[in-house]
Amino acid sequence: MYTPLCVKRCLSNLIPRAAFAVLLLVGLISASCKSTPAVPLVQEPSFSITSIAVLQAELINTRLKVSLTIDNPNYFPVELSSFSYELYESGQFWASGKEGSVIHIPANSSISGDVYLLMNFIDMKRELLDRVVNLVNVSYRFAGEAEVKASVGKLPTFKTQFELSGVSQVRE
Repeated sequence: MYTPLCVKRCLSNLIPRAAFAVLLLVGLISASCKSTPAVPLVQEPSFSITSIAVLQAELINTRLKVSLTIDNPNYFPVELSSFSYELYESGQFWASGKEGSVIHIPANSSISGDVYLLMNFIDMKRELLDRVVNLVNVSYRFAGEAEVKASVGKLPTFKTQFELSGVSQVRE
């Protein structure tokens, strides 16, 4: 029996193609069966000031308490391992500070707390001292940086910057 040459060529091409298709199918199935962990999207915490208060006013130094709220929009807890900040009024530097203790913020929730600053009036205008002592409204800018660690998986720690501005009455 005679087999035409074109049939032999077609059969010889068909076998490697079928083998390739089977290998491709096996590869796709095994790749889809492997579970690769999804990397969660980490949203930055948000900061807001609830009040600025004068704790102790003296001629040279004034202690301030800035009350703030930190919101965690993530479905997992986060920690702030360092938190530094500066307070300005009408563009003029007032004071700065740094928190070294770890701040834990539960998942999808907020925490409220206070930071304390020491404002020195030696290099400031007398007008500023009068505004603080008389407890008038101040136009503030509160800026800083926090180091954030997500409490899920092995995500790296990252730094986030924040800047808040608004008007607040200085309270006692």
